[in-house]
Amino acid sequence: MPAPERHRLRPFDRRGFTLLEVMIALAILSVGLLGMMQLQIMGITSNSGARAQTIASQLATELAGALEALPFDDAQGRLSGPAATATPPAGFGRRLGAGTTGTLVHTWSDAMAVPGARLDSSLEADPLEAGKPLYRRAWTVWNYSAEGTASGASASKVIAVSVIYHERWNGSPREVVVLSQRSNAGLALSYAAAYR
Repeated sequence: MPAPERHRLRPFDRRGFTLLEVMIALAILSVGLLGMMQLQIMGITSNSGARAQTIASQLATELAGALEALPFDDAQGRLSGPAATATPPAGFGRRLGAGTTGTLVHTWSDAMAVPGARLDSSLEADPLEAGKPLYRRAWTVWNYSAEGTASGASASKVIAVSVIYHERWNGSPREVVVLSQRSNAGLALSYAAAYR
């Protein structure tokens, strides 16, 4: 009986990968993984920014509601503003471009808190400025009177609550402004009686 013939592999019949093919595959894989990591980082920063904006909106809405609940002629002057006009006074509304101080600006203070609004001590602390809250609240008041009403009489107060904050990943400050209104029911009733 003849000896079995050994099967010889020819060079082109060999199966497997060369080192060059493996390196090219790893390079393509690493480019894809780096792109996915960048997407993850963008997602994390976007979520952090959305969280900060949501908290700022909640704080502004909460403070606006608490200010609405105060009496129209608040004894502590938390709803004080300039004389009644039909157009908003200078410095009303946004605080970020105008600065955070002024004669018309009411800055939040835990010492003179508004019932129904959270205290600064219960808010997240600012990592850049120790001892200060991350969200800084202020409001301005516009004593509104329609054209032709008695001078100095305010039919309603328009309140602009501003919350200035910065995101952890972005150093530039951001602002949320909520407008609210507090009507003078007594004055409105006297106007209604006058028009009968």
